[in-house]
Amino acid sequence: MRIFTEDSFDGRVNFVDENNVVLGFETGQQCCEDWGWFIADKPITDHSFYRAGNYDGPNNLPGFVFDTKSIPETVEDDELNYVIFRIANGKEEKFIHLYNIHNGYYAHGFEFSSDGKSITGDL
Repeated sequence: MRIFTEDSFDGRVNFVDENNVVLGFETGQQCCEDWGWFIADKPITDHSFYRAGNYDGPNNLPGFVFDTKSIPETVEDDELNYVIFRIANGKEEKFIHLYNIHNGYYAHGFEFSSDGKSITGDL
């Protein structure tokens, strides 16, 4: 899996695996929000998970591919929205977390594309 980041005002991060499955996340800063993404060894679903910070690992995770059979876990509540995607390499698994903490006005879109089908949403 490769991770491509774009550091512009209308930024985006894209995760692309060797099967050409793509997860894109809009990262352009809007106003009063705390958003980000990170990769962890397990799904982190309590509301303090965002303190894990953004990913600072390599931009290449050799052998890791999206688990297209699992359904991404999503949570939406008053101020915190997040979605979690499972990736695996046959020996271990990791989880990509996308999140947004906001006042209900600002959103970050994501799109997950596999085999000509896509899942889209706003966090």
